[in-house]
Amino acid sequence: SAWAAAWNERRRLASEVRGRTSAFNRDPEAWWASRSADVDAEKAARFLLENRAALDGARMGDFLGQHEDVMSAFVRQFQLRGLGIVPAFLRVLRGLHMPGEAQQVDRFCERFGAAWGEANGIDPEAAYIFAFSLVMVSTDLHRPSRSAGHQPITFPQFEKSLLGALHSKERVPERMVREAYDELKARPLISRKRGEEQESPMELCAQFRKALQQPPLAKQRSPTAAPLVEGHLGFWRTLWSAAWGPMLGAFSAGAHGAGENEAQRETALRGVQLGCQAAVLLEEVEQAEAFSQALQQLSPSL
Repeated sequence: SAWAAAWNERRRLASEVRGRTSAFNRDPEAWWASRSADVDAEKAARFLLENRAALDGARMGDFLGQHEDVMSAFVRQFQLRGLGIVPAFLRVLRGLHMPGEAQQVDRFCERFGAAWGEANGIDPEAAYIFAFSLVMVSTDLHRPSRSAGHQPITFPQFEKSLLGALHSKERVPERMVREAYDELKARPLISRKRGEEQESPMELCAQFRKALQQPPLAKQRSPTAAPLVEGHLGFWRTLWSAAWGPMLGAFSAGAHGAGENEAQRETALRGVQLGCQAAVLLEEVEQAEAFSQALQQLSPSL
């Protein structure tokens, strides 16, 4: 039937995408060499963005650092209008690691700064200098081990340094500078460790399992703790059996209807991913398979 043919085609495309993501994770340069004849920089960048949840963040960062055309196309896929520079930076960096070499970091900041500046009415050169300075400030504010006598950079010092680096006609509003500094003080801009920008699926699973199995704090020492744990699990399974279908439908519809809204698509796919993890934790095999298949089908192919 037509439905069966469409289903098989979607499974075939999903299998191809899994093969490509696996090939990229094994050797990004070999993947690019095998695809560059029929895939340009924009298509490669779209593949990286649409499949970044399944791609190795460190390899993706290194690959972008080696291919400036792909890096530029990757950054320009994001909707950055109306975003402060730190939230915009975090949106672009989510799921990947900044290239490790200083020259590559500089190029990344240049591409990102130009895209963010153009989207928000800031001179591209000034935005580039602003972006690069934020990387330096973030590193200074969040040193893993402070050397003796080191004092983290203050806002007046940062502002003075930034103004000194900018040309007289290139200015960033003071409000933006203050806001960026405060945001960096609260959290680092760049994570060298995987998953610091968001909890990994394994961490989320561990937290969910602990929540399911942990009895209420006031009753932990009660002799009825074991029945409470069993009842807690039973409650979640009952709730899940009623909720999983509507959840899957809602997240699938959200991904299908996202259009060019990258943030909406990403949120919907994240919901499907977490639904799959929840089903696995509750040992609902068929439901986990349903979420897994939906995730494969909703992840666009190259």
